[in-house]
Amino acid sequence: MSDYDHVKDSGTREQFPSGAVRDTQDGKPRPDRVLYWLPIEALERVATHYENGARKYDRDNWRKGIPASRCLASAFRHLFQWMLGDWTEDHLSAVVFNVLCIITWEQTGRTDLLDNGPSPKVAHIRPECVGRPSGPNGRYSIGDLACRVCGASAWVQNIRGAFCMAHESQSWGQ
Repeated sequence: MSDYDHVKDSGTREQFPSGAVRDTQDGKPRPDRVLYWLPIEALERVATHYENGARKYDRDNWRKGIPASRCLASAFRHLFQWMLGDWTEDHLSAVVFNVLCIITWEQTGRTDLLDNGPSPKVAHIRPECVGRPSGPNGRYSIGDLACRVCGASAWVQNIRGAFCMAHESQSWGQ
């Protein structure tokens, strides 16, 4: 039996003037709306940056895999150059390009390239290793960063929390 032997059903319907009915689009991704949501003028600049990169390196060279640490370093460098008023190249499009690379690695499961971001081990943070945020606006303060199990210093990995350096090599579970 095929895995595709039925049509998903939300239970809610939309009726068209023709009389046809279909599931509503509520809560569903709308790739057809991307051009309404994203500024086409900005996308044109980013597309030009991709074209320039294809001429310099090779078409889809970036898809071969650039470590996230290099993308992040490049993004910050270009952002700083833009902030300093350097107009020798389109630095903001370079920032977007680098961030899109990292997003692509996350979305496609290229964990081999996520060398400075949340690793699969910290996707599910062990509650016993996490201090509670006590800083302003719910942020972590230095005193929050100690493992409740062993007292070891913890490290803020990302906005989801901190984890114990001593327990980093253990399986984090699901």
